[in-house]
Amino acid sequence: TSRGLFEAARKVAGPGGSIVPVLSAEHLAAMKIFAMKNDPTRTLAELEDIRFLLTLPDIDRDEIRGYFEKHELGDLYAEIERSS
Repeated sequence: TSRGLFEAARKVAGPGGSIVPVLSAEHLAAMKIFAMKNDPTRTLAELEDIRFLLTLPDIDRDEIRGYFEKHELGDLYAEIERSS
């Protein structure tokens, strides 16, 4: 999974001209979903971040919903949809 995430990352100039990989918003959401799955105490904070990510232009909501479903957290995605 991490290999796929970082292969898809954009490369941008960082401090001192170093190249920094930047994940897509969808992949950032995937990592936050994984964090919630592994530590449910993070759910409220991570959901707020994901709510924000879902407001970004050109976000792939289906991809993000798929990550929720993959980790058996589809009910949380449904909660986001109901409250949006």
